[in-house]
Formats: sequence, structure tokens, C-alpha cells
Amino acid sequence: LEPPEMQVAAGVVKELLKTAGIVSGETSQPEQVKAFLEMSRLQALALLTKAWQASESFNELRLMPGLVCEGEWTNQPLGTRTFLFRLLEALPEGKWWSLPAFLRGIKDKYPDFQRPAGDYDSWFIKRLSDGAYLRGFERWDEVDADSESVSAFRVNTLPITSPEKGKLTVASNGRISLPRLVPRVTRYLIARFCAWDEPRPDEYRYRVTTGSLKIASKQGLKVSQLLGLLAKNAASGIPPAFVKALKRWEANGTEARVETHTILRVSRPDVLEELRKSKAGRFLGETLGPVTVIVKPGAQARVLAALAELGLLAESSTASETDKRT
Repeated sequence: LEPPEMQVAAGVVKELLKTAGIVSGETSQPEQVKAFLEMSRLQALALLTKAWQASESFNELRLMPGLVCEGEWTNQPLGTRTFLFRLLEALPEGKWWSLPAFLRGIKDKYPDFQRPAGDYDSWFIKRLSDGAYLRGFERWDEVDADSESVSAFRVNTLPITSPEKGKLTVASNGRISLPRLVPRVTRYLIARFCAWDEPRPDEYRYRVTTGSLKIASKQGLKVSQLLGLLAKNAASGIPPAFVKALKRWEANGTEARVETHTILRVSRPDVLEELRKSKAGRFLGETLGPVTVIVKPGAQARVLAALAELGLLAESSTASETDKRT
């Protein structure tokens, strides 16, 4: 599962992991994943950076958000990347530079830095927002140097990293919050038991559900493993109610269910019986009482039509359950 805020960047992340040999196609490599997660942040970043810098297959142009590359034309991402690194190597470290000014310099001196022989017409690049094709040199800024989200940059040889010593918190309702600096291997293992919850800045949030526990169980994971993982990495104790709920689920499965249904409620039992005998009877589900029945999903209009044919006018309530009365 992917967190909502990662959906746009998911393609970039997957390609980077493929480049580093951590995943192959859509399949992860267990030993490589384990080794990667157990590395320090500095080692992991160095691995990804080295793989990216030397890759001939990681194609930044075709991963640009908002653009779609169509056709059989090709570009040379490694050559483009190498050229840009040479330009960056000439800049003093630690000094801030205007990115728009840097890009203007490239456009003035090296406009064809990623286009062999200055080919601006055979590359079919479409803008997703309106379907417009960005062809010709006049579209250079939109394809070769989009910098609206960044105004300045600086070059640092050594990456800035922080130790992964964060602790997670667990709520009694099954929500688990992990600061960004909780160890990556812990985040990975927690995610195998959980569904993604609403994100917060600098914090990963998960939720234990019956569905996520079923998926984990099919993968051979046990509730005892989750409880041990939480106890080892929690900032404080695990709520007893949550521990009890997990153990009951493991022993008994799902014991309660919250569902949303369309409910039909009639004035007399004979009206419900008449409706069941009509052609709309197949759209009625579980009986909840003498005058109340569940309407099957998507069948509300058919049941209303059947009531009309029986000479019964129905009205809809404004409650969260749709309550049809005759």
C-alpha cells in the first residue's frame, strides 16, 4: 500500500528502487530489501545516490509529473545527468544559487543539453492538464527546465542525515503514529499489518483493521509478532484494550461489523409481504423486523418503482440510513 502523499512520486520511488536492485519489476527482492532497511540512513542514501548517478535506465524526463512522453523516440538520461553534474561541480559548495538564473544560463549556452542535434519536433511530449503537445523550441521552459516549485539551491558534498531513533505511539482505537525517524525497518514491518491512515506532516500514520490483519495473516504474520514489534518500539505502553482486541480477533475472527445499508420500512407486515411477492422481491435482502428490510446495493430505484406499481407512494428520510416509509 502507498501513502496518499506518495501517489505522485510513487513511480519515481519504484524506478529508483529498481535501479538500486532492491526491486525487480513489481516484485521485491527479500534479501536486498532486508539489507537496505537495516542500513543506516547515510548508507542507504549513498546506495540510492550511486545507483541513480550511474544508471542508463532511470529516465528523469519520462518521470516528470504532469507530462506524458509518447512515441518511439529516445533520449539519453545518463548523458544528460553527467553533463548537469559537470556544471554543478563548478559551483562552490554551500552557497545558495538562484535556480531560475542557473536555468537561464543553461538555455543561453547549452539549449540542446538533452536533445541530440537540437531535435524539438520528433519528441512527442503531452501536458496532462489540457492535452497540449509541447513541441518546438518555444516550449523549452516547460519541458527542459520547469522550476516553479524551487527558487534556489546549493551544492553539498555530504548529505545531512539524522539517526533513526524515533518512537511510535499506539492509540486504543488501533491507530499507530510513527515519526519520520522511527527506523525504516520498523515502518516496513508495521505497514505489513496495517492500512494507511490520514497523513500528517513529518509523521506516518497507520490503522489496524480486520482487513489489514487478514492480509497479514495470509502472509504468515501473527498478532504476537505485531504486539512484540509495538512493545519494542513504542514510546509508552500499549493500551490494554487494543491488546485485548488483537488477541480476540486472532482467536475468534471478526466479532462485530459496522455496515451502511439502504433500509425499507413499511407501515404494516402485509405490505412487506406483498412487495416480496412482486418482481421487486429479488432486490430485498435481510429482514430486520416485521416491517423493515434491507434493500440490496444499487436497487433503491427499482424498489421505489415497484412500490409505485403497487399503488404505494414512498418518501425518503434525511437520516444517515435511508428510511422508506409507506
